[in-house]
Amino acid sequence: MSLLLSYGSATPRVDGPSRLAGLSLNAKICVAATALVVASLAITSTVIGVKISGAAEDSTMELARTSSREAASALQTRMRANLSSVSALAGAMAATKTAELPLQRPQVDEMTKATLMSSGDFIGAAVTFEPNALDGKDADFAGQKPLYDDTGRHMPYWTRKPGGGFNVEAIVFDPKPGANDWYDIPKKSGKVFFTEPYEYPIDGKPVLMATLSAPILIGGKFQGLASADFTLTRLGKILADIKVIQGGQLALISNGGLYASHPQSEQVNKKAEDIPAAGLDAIQKGVAYEYRDAADQVHLIHPVVVHADTLPWAVRVSFPHSVAAASARELTVYTLVVAVICALATAFILVAVVVRLMQPLRALSDAMTGLASGDADLSTKLHVQGNDELAAIGSGFNTFVAKIHRVLGQVRNSADGVAVASAEIAQGNHDLSARTEHQASALEETAASMEEALQWWPARCGRWLGAVPMPPKRSRR
Repeated sequence: MSLLLSYGSATPRVDGPSRLAGLSLNAKICVAATALVVASLAITSTVIGVKISGAAEDSTMELARTSSREAASALQTRMRANLSSVSALAGAMAATKTAELPLQRPQVDEMTKATLMSSGDFIGAAVTFEPNALDGKDADFAGQKPLYDDTGRHMPYWTRKPGGGFNVEAIVFDPKPGANDWYDIPKKSGKVFFTEPYEYPIDGKPVLMATLSAPILIGGKFQGLASADFTLTRLGKILADIKVIQGGQLALISNGGLYASHPQSEQVNKKAEDIPAAGLDAIQKGVAYEYRDAADQVHLIHPVVVHADTLPWAVRVSFPHSVAAASARELTVYTLVVAVICALATAFILVAVVVRLMQPLRALSDAMTGLASGDADLSTKLHVQGNDELAAIGSGFNTFVAKIHRVLGQVRNSADGVAVASAEIAQGNHDLSARTEHQASALEETAASMEEALQWWPARCGRWLGAVPMPPKRSRR
């Protein structure tokens, strides 16, 4: 009893029917295996998707950085080529003066116009000499407008006409502080200079521009400079022609933190207040910088160095962060789709294989059901193929059925013997009954005869006894 109780206490209780209780073993295996495959593929695809999406986003960001570097390099190369033209003009002036073969003013003007026409980026160009530094004849040209002002100093400013040809007027020096940095800074430093954006009147209209200046040094002494101007609109067009990452926009920021070009024209020549202080500091130092703003825009700043002696500017590439994440999302979706397709294909193949493998077990189930019914066929045998567990079960079933068949045959033979013996016993009983009845009849006849004899004999004996005296009775005392 204690053993039974201990065993019963160790048996787990089943509080309710399992959800799979109503399914066949085949269906249970298929459901469990499919769920395992789907779970495995889901976990694998999730891990791979996370890794791939991170790598894809990093790859997109690296592509954006490369795009930023290429944009900066393209603008830098173009600006350097333009500076080379200006430096060549300044070098020609210095060389002829040093060789004591000074050019005539018309010759200088022609070389200036040739420099202006050498690049479509230039809007204007000039060779500006110090007073009397060219030929010492400033007084002779005083008041000869439009080439000269009242001083006669050589500083005609050549600009393009919209329909072709040139306009010319004497350069006007603005007395405002910093307005003449294009001239004053190279004069002090003796080095090439790239100005901050500023306004200068051309044909009476203020134009936003930036200037490349190259000093004319003779014997180490500043004698003037050659210069060429870009309009900020032209700089914007240059940037617009540069291809960047999809959805990206370019802006050009000066060393002083002014927008020289911006996708929104109203921001041009305005302080770049949306750039963090660290970003502005990076521009001044000529180093790359990245940041992400509240609008989820990614900004990549890359320096533009026109010359080793000039202050660096910077190109900024801006694009939505969703662009960087787009390829990651695409790869994630692709991974999930492939995982779903693989899961469905695997589940289909798995179900087909399980159904195929479970066929012998289903045949065994049908055979067992047939044995359990009242109309069992003990000659049934399962087809056994292979050496796996199901084949072993099928062989065991066939052996079991064969043994049952033999046992039942023996039982049938014994039953037949018992039936024969019972028939013989019944026949013997019948014969015994017949003999008994015959004997009873004979006994009845004998009894009747005896009764008749007894009736007849006393009468006969009475007659005999009357003639013969009876002996006296003896006392029992």
